[in-house]
Amino acid sequence: MPRFSIRQLLIATALVAVGCLAILNATPIVASAMMGAVALLLVAAIVLSIYRTGDKRAFWIGFAIFGWSYLLLCYGPIFTENNSPFGWTRLVTGRLLTVHPGFSFNGAYS
Repeated sequence: MPRFSIRQLLIATALVAVGCLAILNATPIVASAMMGAVALLLVAAIVLSIYRTGDKRAFWIGFAIFGWSYLLLCYGPIFTENNSPFGWTRLVTGRLLTVHPGFSFNGAYS
């Protein structure tokens, strides 16, 4: 059974709090910051998958593969909203974004 230190639990709690705050106070700047953080984390996952060994390497490889795949399915140039089975408005996470009253599909906030 894995053990977590108090420091790790506090960091995880802080990350969840920042994510909740970003959802509650959605603005174009916050959305850009979160997208930049996701892109930075996915780039870090590639670097970590190169320099880690064993189970940690397998974790970061899987994280990078699934993270980049999701990002490409949502925002990639392969599909458009008209011909995509995976457009971001058709995924659960995209639908959850539209729950925010000021959000519209074209990315503009009112």
